[in-house]
Amino acid sequence: MDLSRRFFVFATLATGLLCLSGCTGRDSNVGYVTGTLTVDGDAIADALVIFSPTTGRASAGYTNEDGVYVLKYVARQKGARIGKHKVYVTIENAPDGEGEYSLERKPRKKKKKKKRLKEKLPKKYSDPKETELTATVTSGSNTIDFDLSTK
Repeated sequence: MDLSRRFFVFATLATGLLCLSGCTGRDSNVGYVTGTLTVDGDAIADALVIFSPTTGRASAGYTNEDGVYVLKYVARQKGARIGKHKVYVTIENAPDGEGEYSLERKPRKKKKKKKRLKEKLPKKYSDPKETELTATVTSGSNTIDFDLSTK
């Protein structure tokens, strides 16, 4: 994972953790967002989907085994800020598939250092600066599916 992507993921997670301790209100400028991610027609599990608005806090969510994601805006609020977003997706998983992903705070266990894998998606989807993916979030419920191609 390159430094800018690592920083963005860290900043997103840190923001969520900070809100665990003090954010109890809901932002009314947030729409609920879910969708399905497929790559070359196959559902992809454990992919990180990040929506980055032109202004404001980003939202992120991991896909389940069916490729379905639900975005989290802050600890107690699912969704993404209303408006246009750049979207990027990364599938840099733990090689043994044991990684459990969450934006919630959990106690850390000491783990053996795992080999870092290369990104499995082209930069046009996985790089925050080069992504071609966009989405518009409206108030209420949004279903935004992505069918990506590596060909």
